[in-house]
Amino acid sequence: MRKFLLLMSVGMLTCSSAYSFAPDYEQKFMAPLQKEDTAEIAKQLSILQASIDALCIKSRGFTANIVSPDFYEYHSFLNLTIKYLQDANYEIAERIRSIDAWANISVADIQKKTKIKDAQSLITSPEEMVAELLQDYEKVSNLTRGIFRMAASIGDGGTIALMVNTTKQLEHFLWELRVMSEKGSKK
Repeated sequence: MRKFLLLMSVGMLTCSSAYSFAPDYEQKFMAPLQKEDTAEIAKQLSILQASIDALCIKSRGFTANIVSPDFYEYHSFLNLTIKYLQDANYEIAERIRSIDAWANISVADIQKKTKIKDAQSLITSPEEMVAELLQDYEKVSNLTRGIFRMAASIGDGGTIALMVNTTKQLEHFLWELRVMSEKGSKK
């Protein structure tokens, strides 16, 4: 028993010394975010906010104009995504403000900054809607992963957490759209 306690105490000493930090730990790791570090993140968050707004508007147009025997399935799915996109937009705007930048304020901001291609004509076919949305969700998912990487490089935990949750949900919708796309191609 004494030998076990000795080994355990030596292990604890080894373990605790493995986690000791340099004297400049606080200065190096506990520094506040600097405006110059968060400026590009705020810019990218603003692009994401605009893209999510545009995707939400596009999805609203799609959900209202579906013509299909499977109307309820697609309509319900799109309404679920719209609710999420509205909430995500709010969270992104708040994050932008919390890093001391300005969130989008106008339709012009959305049009200028979005990565989402506007619908060029009326689409009533669920298969065409799903094909377009697949591309759109790929774009916003890629954008969230890029913002995550930027935020990680400066230790911006708030943006990292937001991007983890946002990416997770966007990729979930992307997966569902892929399944719908496969379903449409097997008809």
